[in-house]
Amino acid sequence: MPYTFTGKVTDIHGNPIANATINLSAYYRGNVLSGGGYNQIAKTKTDNAGSFKTPFNFDSTAKNLMIQVFADNYFPVFNENIFPSYIQSNTLIQNLKLYKLTTIKISFKNTSPVSSTDDFSVFQTNELFGPSFNTFIERQFTGGTFNELEHRYIGSNIQGYELTKTKGDTYTVINWTSKKNGIIKYVIDSIFITGNSQGTYNINYWQSMATANLESGVFRARRC
Repeated sequence: MPYTFTGKVTDIHGNPIANATINLSAYYRGNVLSGGGYNQIAKTKTDNAGSFKTPFNFDSTAKNLMIQVFADNYFPVFNENIFPSYIQSNTLIQNLKLYKLTTIKISFKNTSPVSSTDDFSVFQTNELFGPSFNTFIERQFTGGTFNELEHRYIGSNIQGYELTKTKGDTYTVINWTSKKNGIIKYVIDSIFITGNSQGTYNINYWQSMATANLESGVFRARRC
């Protein structure tokens, strides 16, 4: 039975986004003969008014649906919480909002007293307790080592930065943890970054101090 996937893509101010790519996929459970996973069931683009409409085929045995939206200069959308019950009268309607793309440079530095067993890790997300998206661009650090599996910098003279993409015109949550002389410090902070800009967030991870670069369209928000 044919179905229809339709809706509109706008920015957070309600302005339409033209030429955005929308993918619709269905997740099917695996069995003894084959593994499960997502299968793309529709792909389309928005018109000049930000609207889209496309047919798709759907097997009701799917556990859930996933929507992916991509547009130049906007942070992509990945929504896996679309369930078959959302389809009404053979139509799935989804109006989607995109945030302007921006970047954040998270700089960090160890300070005295130092030890070879010191370690540090940092993550960023756009929601408190939300997912950490794979938006990594570049990593630079001097001295010590980086544990890829645990995402930890280890050593006495760690200094560098991580450059990642994030949502603009909203808050980015920064989570960072340091261990020095057996003492562990865990900090959650949040900063606002305007769209289409680059902000810098500086961490001195012995003193649990952090500052945001106001000149890059970033300001310090309350500590969570």
